[in-house]
Amino acid sequence: MIVREFASSSRYRLIPSKQILNSAAYQNTPADAQAMLAEKMLIAKGYKYFWNGAKLGQLAEELGVDGVIVISAKFGYHFFGRKTGAFGIGLAAEGKTSPQINLTAALARL
Repeated sequence: MIVREFASSSRYRLIPSKQILNSAAYQNTPADAQAMLAEKMLIAKGYKYFWNGAKLGQLAEELGVDGVIVISAKFGYHFFGRKTGAFGIGLAAEGKTSPQINLTAALARL
């Protein structure tokens, strides 16, 4: 959905993802380590986790493009209610959950 929106814009010209994934620049750039205390990101097959702006700028330069767009999707839920069970430690719960989905697109430019 986000890629389609960028592709439909006259302000951007996207390079096909296979061309990037198969490039030596992408393959030789090591992925960033994910934060130890944060939720572990699920990475699409064949892709790497990047968040370091300087590294993305270097990757853009090596690819010969003006910038690199990183798209991430986070999903989860928020619980409304109370935890029940022995000593209130949350072995069961009464209430409702609400799904949460966040899509983010970040652009690293030269």
